[in-house]
Amino acid sequence: MDVKFQDNSASRRYMMNDMNEKITNNQLEGYSFADYWLFNEIDEEIKTMVYENMQTVLMAVCCLLILTVPLMTFICTVLCVLMVDVCLLGMMVFLNIKINVVSFVALIQAIGLSVDYCVHLGHAFDIASGNTSIERTSNAILLIGSSVIKGAFTTFLGVLCLSLSQSHAFVTFFQLALGTIIFGILHALFFLPAVLSLIIKPKEDNSFQTTQGKTQKGMK
Repeated sequence: MDVKFQDNSASRRYMMNDMNEKITNNQLEGYSFADYWLFNEIDEEIKTMVYENMQTVLMAVCCLLILTVPLMTFICTVLCVLMVDVCLLGMMVFLNIKINVVSFVALIQAIGLSVDYCVHLGHAFDIASGNTSIERTSNAILLIGSSVIKGAFTTFLGVLCLSLSQSHAFVTFFQLALGTIIFGILHALFFLPAVLSLIIKPKEDNSFQTTQGKTQKGMK
């Protein structure tokens, strides 16, 4: 077999695929293996696994949200989750982080964390009252904003120790977890309330109206 060996991931994958193809085409019994091909099978399939698993997790999130929150809140929450993952992919390009097992886990984890941040704010907006959209948004942030920030801060403390590691895998996971926290908080506390305030009408304070009506009747 006339193959020039180069000690990099792309050449190892080429050699592995070429050998497997020759075995299949010649209808031979067996399989190809070499010590330096140990992780090449994962590298070959990791991108497909990332896309398929992200789609599966997003579909599961959509099925749960559509049953528990109003339609517009559902649409905006899913949009925020997608935007957080897109921001993470852009961050990976900027920091030259390749798609591997570590980044795969971090991207799937990002969906769960960003849903947690956004759905709390969306639910708070749904139950908040106010005579204007700005007032309703302010009430929602006052109601749940501090809890979302505390949750993000405790998550940050949980992964902070990884930043001191000498292992590239741990540092990569910390970088992506930190990016998830930052992008998740920005979308949950800034982008999502702004969008909801623009597309959802103000919700009047029924308790205030009821009390005011009873007072007027008493005066009469």
